[in-house]
Amino acid sequence: MGARQLNMLYLAYLITEQIIHSEWDARRRGLGVSAITGLAMTARDLIMDPVMVTRGHWVWEESGAWFGIPRKTSGAGG
Repeated sequence: MGARQLNMLYLAYLITEQIIHSEWDARRRGLGVSAITGLAMTARDLIMDPVMVTRGHWVWEESGAWFGIPRKTSGAGG
């Protein structure tokens, strides 16, 4: 994960911390923050991937259904 992704993750975490109800117990709050932060980062990725491909910043040898992006784009993908 690069520095920009870490910065975006931290920003998503901070925003989520402000959204989640403060009266929730620690376990419930932790799960809520984790889930919403994960959803925010996934949404960001789904938006940024097509933009980066359209602008020619990212190119793959094999094409895929999502704006030419293959299903597996990294060692962590599946």
